[in-house]
Amino acid sequence: MNDFKGKVAAITGAGSGIGRALAVELARRGCNLSLSDINTENLDATAALASASSVKITTRTVDVADRAAMHAWADATATEHGKVNLVFNNAGVGGGLPIDETDTTRWRRVLDTNVWGTFLVTKLAVPMLAAGGRIINMSSVLGRFGVPGYTAYCASKH
Repeated sequence: MNDFKGKVAAITGAGSGIGRALAVELARRGCNLSLSDINTENLDATAALASASSVKITTRTVDVADRAAMHAWADATATEHGKVNLVFNNAGVGGGLPIDETDTTRWRRVLDTNVWGTFLVTKLAVPMLAAGGRIINMSSVLGRFGVPGYTAYCASKH
Protein backbone atom coordinates (compact mmCIF):
# COMPACT_ATOMS: atom_id res chain seq x y z
CA MET A 1 0.00 0.00 0.00
CA ASN A 2 1.64 3.20 -1.16
CA ASP A 3 -1.32 5.56 -1.25
CA PHE A 4 -2.75 6.38 2.17
CA LYS A 5 -5.11 9.20 1.11
CA GLY A 6 -8.64 8.44 2.29
CA LYS A 7 -7.60 5.22 4.02
CA VAL A 8 -8.28 4.54 7.71
CA ALA A 9 -5.59 3.39 10.13
CA ALA A 10 -6.30 2.11 13.65
CA ILE A 11 -3.26 2.49 15.91
CA THR A 12 -2.85 1.18 19.45
CA GLY A 13 -0.24 2.80 21.66
CA ALA A 14 -0.62 6.04 19.69
CA GLY A 15 0.15 8.31 22.63
CA SER A 16 3.92 8.36 22.27
CA GLY A 17 7.00 7.03 20.52
CA ILE A 18 6.50 5.00 17.36
CA GLY A 19 2.70 5.19 17.65
CA ARG A 20 2.74 8.98 17.73
CA ALA A 21 5.24 9.27 14.89
CA LEU A 22 3.21 6.81 12.82
CA ALA A 23 -0.04 8.72 13.43
CA VAL A 24 1.48 12.06 12.47
CA GLU A 25 3.10 10.67 9.31
CA LEU A 26 -0.01 8.79 8.17
CA ALA A 27 -2.11 11.92 8.73
CA ARG A 28 0.38 13.93 6.70
CA ARG A 29 -0.18 11.43 3.89
CA GLY A 30 -3.98 11.87 4.08
CA CYS A 31 -4.86 8.84 6.18
CA ASN A 32 -7.78 9.08 8.62
CA LEU A 33 -7.01 7.81 12.10
CA SER A 34 -8.60 5.85 14.93
CA LEU A 35 -6.12 6.24 17.77
CA SER A 36 -5.99 4.51 21.12
CA ASP A 37 -3.71 4.63 24.12
CA ILE A 38 -3.92 4.00 27.85
CA ASN A 39 -2.76 7.57 28.57
CA THR A 40 -5.39 10.20 27.71
CA GLU A 41 -3.06 13.19 27.94
CA ASN A 42 -0.52 11.65 25.56
CA LEU A 43 -3.28 10.48 23.21
CA ASP A 44 -4.74 13.99 23.04
CA ALA A 45 -1.29 15.41 22.29
CA THR A 46 -0.86 12.97 19.40
CA ALA A 47 -4.29 13.85 18.01
CA ALA A 48 -3.42 17.55 18.21
CA LEU A 49 -0.21 17.00 16.28
CA ALA A 50 -1.91 14.87 13.63
CA SER A 51 -4.84 17.28 13.26
CA ALA A 52 -2.59 19.75 11.44
CA SER A 53 -3.19 17.54 8.38
CA SER A 54 -6.99 17.98 8.32
CA VAL A 55 -7.90 14.28 8.36
CA LYS A 56 -10.61 12.63 10.42
CA ILE A 57 -9.22 11.59 13.80
CA THR A 58 -11.02 9.72 16.54
CA THR A 59 -9.49 8.80 19.88
CA ARG A 60 -10.29 6.45 22.70
CA THR A 61 -8.47 5.85 25.96
CA VAL A 62 -8.21 2.08 26.30
CA ASP A 63 -6.02 -0.64 27.74
CA VAL A 64 -5.37 -3.24 25.01
CA ALA A 65 -5.51 -5.95 27.68
CA ASP A 66 -9.11 -4.97 28.51
CA ARG A 67 -11.30 -7.14 26.27
CA ALA A 68 -14.50 -5.10 26.73
CA ALA A 69 -12.73 -1.80 26.11
CA MET A 70 -11.10 -3.14 22.95
CA HIS A 71 -14.43 -4.40 21.63
CA ALA A 72 -15.89 -0.94 22.27
CA TRP A 73 -12.97 0.70 20.43
CA ALA A 74 -13.34 -1.66 17.47
CA ASP A 75 -17.09 -0.99 17.30
CA ALA A 76 -16.57 2.77 17.56
CA THR A 77 -13.91 2.68 14.85
CA ALA A 78 -16.21 0.78 12.49
CA THR A 79 -19.10 3.16 13.21
CA GLU A 80 -17.14 6.42 13.07
CA HIS A 81 -14.94 5.58 10.07
CA GLY A 82 -17.01 3.02 8.18
CA LYS A 83 -13.95 0.95 7.30
CA VAL A 84 -10.43 0.07 8.40
CA ASN A 85 -7.55 -0.41 5.99
CA LEU A 86 -4.61 -0.67 8.38
CA VAL A 87 -4.32 -1.87 11.96
CA PHE A 88 -1.09 -1.21 13.83
CA ASN A 89 -0.63 -3.28 17.00
CA ASN A 90 1.84 -0.89 18.56
CA ALA A 91 0.85 -0.75 22.25
CA GLY A 92 3.46 -2.24 24.52
CA VAL A 93 4.78 -2.32 28.04
CA GLY A 94 8.54 -2.24 28.40
CA GLY A 95 10.94 -1.72 31.23
CA GLY A 96 12.89 -4.33 33.01
CA LEU A 97 14.19 -5.74 36.20
CA PRO A 98 16.28 -8.80 36.96
CA ILE A 99 14.06 -11.87 37.19
CA ASP A 100 14.63 -12.21 40.94
CA GLU A 101 13.30 -8.66 41.42
CA THR A 102 10.28 -9.01 39.13
CA ASP A 103 6.99 -10.06 40.68
CA THR A 104 4.25 -12.00 38.92
CA THR A 105 2.03 -8.89 38.69
CA ARG A 106 4.62 -7.11 36.55
CA TRP A 107 5.17 -10.18 34.34
CA ARG A 108 1.42 -10.55 33.86
CA ARG A 109 1.05 -6.88 32.91
CA VAL A 110 3.77 -7.14 30.27
CA LEU A 111 2.34 -10.36 28.82
CA ASP A 112 -1.27 -9.13 28.96
CA THR A 113 -0.35 -6.04 26.97
CA ASN A 114 2.34 -7.27 24.61
CA VAL A 115 0.96 -10.74 23.85
CA TRP A 116 -2.74 -10.93 24.67
CA GLY A 117 -3.41 -7.32 23.65
CA THR A 118 -1.84 -7.97 20.25
CA PHE A 119 -3.88 -11.16 19.85
CA LEU A 120 -7.13 -9.43 20.85
CA VAL A 121 -6.65 -6.46 18.52
CA THR A 122 -5.74 -8.79 15.65
CA LYS A 123 -8.80 -10.97 16.28
CA LEU A 124 -11.08 -7.90 16.36
CA ALA A 125 -9.46 -6.39 13.27
CA VAL A 126 -9.82 -9.31 10.87
CA PRO A 127 -13.57 -8.94 10.24
CA MET A 128 -13.28 -5.13 10.08
CA LEU A 129 -10.57 -4.86 7.46
CA ALA A 130 -11.51 -3.51 4.07
CA ALA A 131 -10.43 -5.57 1.08
CA GLY A 132 -6.67 -5.46 0.81
CA GLY A 133 -6.32 -4.29 4.41
CA ARG A 134 -3.31 -5.07 6.54
CA ILE A 135 -2.52 -5.83 10.18
CA ILE A 136 0.94 -4.76 11.28
CA ASN A 137 2.22 -6.21 14.56
CA MET A 138 5.05 -4.12 15.93
CA SER A 139 7.90 -5.81 17.74
CA SER A 140 11.32 -4.84 18.98
CA VAL A 141 14.91 -5.83 18.46
CA LEU A 142 14.59 -7.31 21.96
CA GLY A 143 12.29 -9.91 20.41
CA ARG A 144 15.36 -11.29 18.68
CA PHE A 145 18.06 -10.68 21.26
CA GLY A 146 17.72 -11.25 24.99
CA VAL A 147 18.94 -8.50 27.28
CA PRO A 148 19.65 -9.13 30.96
CA GLY A 149 16.99 -7.58 33.14
CA TYR A 150 14.32 -7.52 30.42
CA THR A 151 13.13 -11.11 30.58
CA ALA A 152 9.38 -10.41 30.50
CA TYR A 153 9.68 -7.87 27.71
CA CYS A 154 12.03 -10.00 25.59
CA ALA A 155 9.81 -13.05 26.03
CA SER A 156 6.69 -11.10 25.09
CA LYS A 157 8.27 -9.64 21.95
CA HIS A 158 9.83 -12.94 20.85
